Amino acid sequence: MNETTRQKKVSRMLQKEMDILLQRDLKALGIGMASVTVVRITPDLSIARFYISAFPDAEMPKIVALLTENHWEVKRLLAERVRNELRKMPELLFFVDDSIEYAKKVDALFEKLKKSEDELKVNREETSNEEADQ
Repeated sequence: MNETTRQKKVSRMLQKEMDILLQRDLKALGIGMASVTVVRITPDLSIARFYISAFPDAEMPKIVALLTENHWEVKRLLAERVRNELRKMPELLFFVDDSIEYAKKVDALFEKLKKSEDELKVNREETSNEEADQ
């Protein structure tokens, strides 16, 4: 489903402001190095889904849990920052962004496939050399 221009603008604005909150204001929650990788917002602008990435990867579920537990405070802080841009603040939902892990898995599969192809090529060459010797 394609996003409207308004959805894209609101998503970018919320992503930018949430990144600022994560870097400055939400340190008290014990959030380390975290950033918002993408924001998806519903067509009626009522729900915003924030995908969070963090370093190290093991911290991501903890950070998402902290944001979810304190979502009213996060929503209040974010609403203060965007109060002149939105009439109504959307509901905030937080998710772990596993796209980097997914990319690593896909890359590993490609490496495994390449290795298998190389082994198959070597086996074919050995077989053809043996047949030529006979």
